[in-house]
Amino acid sequence: MNPEKPQGRGQQADPENRLERREQILNSAQACFDARGFHATSTLEISKAAGISSAGLYHYFSSKDELIGALIERELKRVLSKMDALKHADDFFAELEDFYYQISTEELKGFSLGLRIESFALATRSKPIAKIVDKVNTTFLHELVQVVENAQRLNQVDPTLDPKLTAAAIMNITWGFFTQMCRPENTRADYLFVTMNLLKAGLSTKQQKA
Repeated sequence: MNPEKPQGRGQQADPENRLERREQILNSAQACFDARGFHATSTLEISKAAGISSAGLYHYFSSKDELIGALIERELKRVLSKMDALKHADDFFAELEDFYYQISTEELKGFSLGLRIESFALATRSKPIAKIVDKVNTTFLHELVQVVENAQRLNQVDPTLDPKLTAAAIMNITWGFFTQMCRPENTRADYLFVTMNLLKAGLSTKQQKA
């Protein structure tokens, strides 16, 4: 593959080709990060994996943090696309369990669980990443509130619970589940069972608990 060459003066890059090339770089970067983590991976490694020069890489991303931020935002879009089913679920708890299962097993299509957790740690040291992670949390929480409100309308989640506080609790439990799944010795089925039982016990209507 030929290294990326900067556009000459007066030349305009084709937007479609540029977008495709950008996605290729993101895919290569994600593979490198999955293998070595954010901190240990250099932009030189990413450049080589993407078949692009270091100068060409910076033509698309001004820094490694910007590249990581783009990956985090891309992962958010992927996760949100899976939340649409939750918003319109006839069986909230069954759909939530399926959501957990999909997100924790489709690592090849998105961030590995380890990178999701690492992105939060990185946010404590990088203001640009912190800004993006805050955006991710805010967006995810906003969508989750709608999910809870729909479940309350169906009388599957206790309607007396505050939707925003309930969504925040679910989000915290969700990240706890993903953290446990980062350890290879932990059994996904066991933690999924415990997590879902905890949520059902805390959120279900009295009629469902009876």
